[in-house]
This record gives sequence, C-alpha cells and structure tokens, in this order.
Amino acid sequence: MSISFIKKINFLLIAFLNFPHMIEQEQCVKTAQKIMETIKNMNIQCADGLEGRVSVSIGIGRMIPVKGAEPDSLINAADQALYRAKKEGRDCYRIW
Repeated sequence: MSISFIKKINFLLIAFLNFPHMIEQEQCVKTAQKIMETIKNMNIQCADGLEGRVSVSIGIGRMIPVKGAEPDSLINAADQALYRAKKEGRDCYRIW
C-alpha cells in the first residue's frame, strides 16, 4: 500500500489486489478511517475566516497487477475515487 499526499488535505491510497485475499484493500480502508478519525479528533479550525473544521477526503484506487498495465491507471483510479468522495459530501473515502 502507498499513500500519496496531494495538495493540502487530499489523500490517494493505492491498493494492489491480491486475490483471493484483498488484504491491501482492507488495509487501505483501515488507513483511510484512521486518517479521517485523527484529523477529526484534532478539531482543526478552517483558516482565512471560513467557518467549520478541516476535514479530509480520501480516494482509494485499486487494480489487479497485470503485465503491461500502466502505473498511471492506478493513480487515476485513486484520483477518480478522491473526486467522487468530494462530490458526495467530503469528509469520507471512496474506492474506485
């Protein structure tokens, strides 16, 4: 599993699926939940006069490693999941 920190508070979690055990995806979900819980518990107030607290949106990309697969495909999947999380209310994670 890899974690990328993009911009200020956007995370992309990368999972390589290893069938029949989807350990990497489960680890990504647990990591996403821990990151979200940690940020929430820090109760960081928004800067620049904005109301509310800082939250985090996380995208988890997954793919089965296949010979000839482009690494960018996995990053793009995580990015799609991140933007889905933002679109669906933020402060959540999504898997693509």
